Amino acid sequence: MIFSLSSLLISSLLSCVLILVLRVLLKKTAIYRVVRTDFLNIFCLVIFLRLLFPVELKNTMTLPSRVVLPTLFKVLATTFYVGQFDFSLEELLFVIWIFGSCFYLAKLFVNIFKLKNVVNQIAEYGKPVELELSNRNTSIFITDFVGTPTVLGVFHRYILIPSRKYTAQELEYILLHEKQHIQNRDILKKMVLELLIVAYWWLVPLYFFRKQFNLVLEFSVDKQVTQQLSDSEYFDYAQSLVSVQKKNSLETLSPNIVANFTISEKFTLQKRINFLLEGYENRKTKKSILAICLLLPLVVTSFIFEPYHISEERVVGTETVDMNADTYLLKKQDGTYVLYIDGQDMGIVSDTKDSSLKELKIINEEGK
Repeated sequence: MIFSLSSLLISSLLSCVLILVLRVLLKKTAIYRVVRTDFLNIFCLVIFLRLLFPVELKNTMTLPSRVVLPTLFKVLATTFYVGQFDFSLEELLFVIWIFGSCFYLAKLFVNIFKLKNVVNQIAEYGKPVELELSNRNTSIFITDFVGTPTVLGVFHRYILIPSRKYTAQELEYILLHEKQHIQNRDILKKMVLELLIVAYWWLVPLYFFRKQFNLVLEFSVDKQVTQQLSDSEYFDYAQSLVSVQKKNSLETLSPNIVANFTISEKFTLQKRINFLLEGYENRKTKKSILAICLLLPLVVTSFIFEPYHISEERVVGTETVDMNADTYLLKKQDGTYVLYIDGQDMGIVSDTKDSSLKELKIINEEGK
């Protein structure tokens, strides 16, 4: 695996394209009949892996860029002078990138610390509930700190249920849903995404992907929960999403602190219901369509653009050929051609078929 500026740029660009495609897939309800959670999960995984490993692989084919990348690299090589120090634009942007990542990482740790304080308050003032799901790694609290059922915590998980009058069936479905989030380790997945955002804080589409990924997590959990239910319970579960949402509040314990460290079902209700209803008859993606998604990892790592340049090892120098001068090509015994102008060796010519050389006479080394 080889890391380079070109591989970073291509990885970022391809990820942006995939995020845009994912946006279309999640926005169109009609697509839900064809594309299910198996496809969406693989699609998200490809985005994760491309950003986690922005490198060239053995199967990567290098394509020359003759305009865009050479121009970009030339701009990045622009040199600035401050007193006795000089630095390129590329070095300046790299320093900005590092400082930005440090800032966002510090912000992440501050929010985790604040969240820990919130959890301590919930543990102190919330009403603990002892259910079968409760164990040494999972605690359930009924609390006014949240307005919608929420899961938080990576190592010790907390299921927070708002102080509402839920029916026994609604509470059962809530707990089934939250339990599935825990089994899937969805909080850990979200934390990995947050670390990616720390590293790629300048990649704006990644912030949209955060919302998309949250929705895909909800789709996956709904699908897994309904697999445990009968057909009649399937629709009861969909109906409970509506009834529970009506009892929920849009207020939450601290949106700016916990939004990226919790599993909360706000603002996703309509899409979740649509996904359940559209997928009742077809709950898996067709193999032919799934195969396309499985090919994505190969596609997104199959090529990379590099700025076109002429190897210095192959070209000693460049010169405008003066046809009026004593100019000829010397064919050496090893098969290489050397350009001579006025008796001076101008270097090896790699392309003797170039139009600028077609009128030159060729002299064999033996006849010189």
